[in-house]
Amino acid sequence: MSALTDLLNLPKPDSRSEEQESVADAFLATAAALDMIDAILASYATSLGGKADAGHGHTIGAIEGLEHLLASKRDKDVLIGFEEVSGLPSLSDVPLGYVLARSELGVTFLSPAAAIGQHQHAMGDIVGLSGALSTLSDGIERATSAGTITFFAGSTPPDGWLKANGATVSRSAYSDLFSRIGTTFGAGNGSTTFQIPDLRGEFIRGWDDGRGIDGGRGLGSSQSDQNKSHEHTGSAESGGAHSHTGSTSTDSHNHTVPAAASDINGQGQGRVYTTATTGNAWNRSTTSDSHSHSLSINSGGAHTHVLSIDSSGGNEARPRNIALLACIKY
Repeated sequence: MSALTDLLNLPKPDSRSEEQESVADAFLATAAALDMIDAILASYATSLGGKADAGHGHTIGAIEGLEHLLASKRDKDVLIGFEEVSGLPSLSDVPLGYVLARSELGVTFLSPAAAIGQHQHAMGDIVGLSGALSTLSDGIERATSAGTITFFAGSTPPDGWLKANGATVSRSAYSDLFSRIGTTFGAGNGSTTFQIPDLRGEFIRGWDDGRGIDGGRGLGSSQSDQNKSHEHTGSAESGGAHSHTGSTSTDSHNHTVPAAASDINGQGQGRVYTTATTGNAWNRSTTSDSHSHSLSINSGGAHTHVLSIDSSGGNEARPRNIALLACIKY
């Protein structure tokens, strides 16, 4: 029995076979095998005759059923309503911030990072991004333009801000700020630097700008402290109890004492009984004309009274306040 090929099972010449006792027999067997190979190749050629090359393309219309299948698909930009999607997980189980997306698992809720995947886009590839960023930048600039004054609770200013401490800074390094305030708060060296306002320990007052409440002042000017004219009440201590002395003038005169119509004890009319150093005697008394006496009151002397006026307060006039860090946008 002759040996066979591994792929097509064709007989191969075999010197050990009893059927092939001569070269002629082996030749005939080989010829028969070649005829069988030729027939097989001919059938392959017939099958491959209508086939395209390995590298080729097809139009959508040439692929049976493809055009109909694609017609039933949605455009990539068309949104899918919830009512059109079946098999969604329960909305109550979806974490906040997740989005509905297609994945290898089908339609499901994914985190934004998982839905987008690992990729990057150049700014120019994102439609409208450049314009949106420009609009945002303009809005931020208008909200916090150079020269804006604000207060912070920290001891150091955030990025884009300087302490409003009267420092001298470069006109070129802080060109936006210089274009806004110029030399209002100091010209620096007059050529390459300028000064920013010094708000340390100061209260801010709105510029009068012609209103007439705080007139006569220029923008950025300072003002010293002052109290408005007002009155105080006061009291004086009592001088204490005291008295004054006085005296009257004197003169010599008599007073008439009328007697009874008849003699008193036989002494005769117009006599009174007096006691004198010479002894008791009845004497006649006469009266003088009407007169007056002067009264002099002595002065109490020069003296003073103490006046006490109450006072309160410290070394400045101020309202209640909180100390914060004043900064200026550059």
